[in-house]
Amino acid sequence: MLLRDGIHGKICETHEYEATISLFWLTNEMMQEHQKYTNLLMKAGKVLFSSLKSDMSSSITVIKSRNETEIQEFYKHEPLFNNNVLSYHISELQIHYHTSETANWF
Repeated sequence: MLLRDGIHGKICETHEYEATISLFWLTNEMMQEHQKYTNLLMKAGKVLFSSLKSDMSSSITVIKSRNETEIQEFYKHEPLFNNNVLSYHISELQIHYHTSETANWF
């Protein structure tokens, strides 16, 4: 999906990041490192939303980026990935419709 950033006028791709999580190996320290690291994307305003399946087996995060490589570079340093707790798949979304009013959704 290509989005035009209204402030800067840049064209950005939006990618879906899907993670599969192995909770057996997950420690509280790892989770805190993961949250601290991924919060960098959130504070930068690049995450539309992040979700976790109710059975906690995987998650989906929608991220705005210039290209897929930018996301790959970020996530290859992700603490859960580096500890073999998380594997991920990145795919480009090609949205054909979106509402202009997202405030009512979240």
